[in-house]
Amino acid sequence: KRHGMTKLILDLRGNPGGDVHEAVMIADMFVADGVLVRTRGRGGQILREERAHPAGSDSNLPLVVLQDQRSASASELLAVALQDHGRARIVGERSFGKGTVQDVIGMSDGSLLTLTIARYFSPKDRLIDGNGVEPDVPVELPPLAPGAADAGLQAALDQLARG
Repeated sequence: KRHGMTKLILDLRGNPGGDVHEAVMIADMFVADGVLVRTRGRGGQILREERAHPAGSDSNLPLVVLQDQRSASASELLAVALQDHGRARIVGERSFGKGTVQDVIGMSDGSLLTLTIARYFSPKDRLIDGNGVEPDVPVELPPLAPGAADAGLQAALDQLARG
């Protein structure tokens, strides 16, 4: 904002995820209060909740999140946290739907055993795993051809122009 930014598009298309902690930190930049992500284990027991902090949060900057069917994992957690708090409109396609916490165990023969030990839920307790994040503004996002207009970016810009 110091440099004149008045609106922001977070383009998460093709983002396979990354560090959940980083996604939570970014969501915290725009949400001043409440749960950002919830982790539930067997039987639905809440194992952990990551919460927003008011210090340094910009709860007024207009935001749009642009996602596609390849947006997954931590990028989905960021998108749904902003969506559930009414901080951003999601534009594009339903995201991939990978919302699991996994533990990887090395076996004696050199192989790996991956166990799903929990699932991620949105601030409004929506299950992400297997469901994905439904956009507020559905837009079909075909692969970009050289010189072709970017339908997703245009839809995101249109949302920001509407206020």
